[in-house]
Amino acid sequence: MPKRREVGRFREDLYYRLNTIEIKVPPLRERKEDIPLLFRKFAVDFADKYKMPTIRRNEEATALLQSYYWYGNIRQLKNVAEQISVIESNHDITPAVLQKYLPSNESVKAIAPLHQPSADSFMNERELLYKIL
Repeated sequence: MPKRREVGRFREDLYYRLNTIEIKVPPLRERKEDIPLLFRKFAVDFADKYKMPTIRRNEEATALLQSYYWYGNIRQLKNVAEQISVIESNHDITPAVLQKYLPSNESVKAIAPLHQPSADSFMNERELLYKIL
């Protein structure tokens, strides 16, 4: 029978199984050129999922998407695409329509944590999981 592990200790062999290849992906706000392509992909996915026409955006709406800070990264972009796909009856998206689904940066800052970690203190998900376990 295996020995009982101490509570709060992480299995070392599991750590080495998880610790394979580290992939660093910069936040969406640092990859503005990816935003239109990702938004289009999500729009097509939701059109298929909900059996409706794909939403389209004009150049001004694309510029607004690229200028937004995206505190929630790609998940926020995906959620915005889904909300617009489901709620809007007109599938030609303008900046005015898009603005309804983007919280102002000031209101987002109010709910954001007070302490923003620096790049040096940033822990990737694997390191965070290791510390939690």
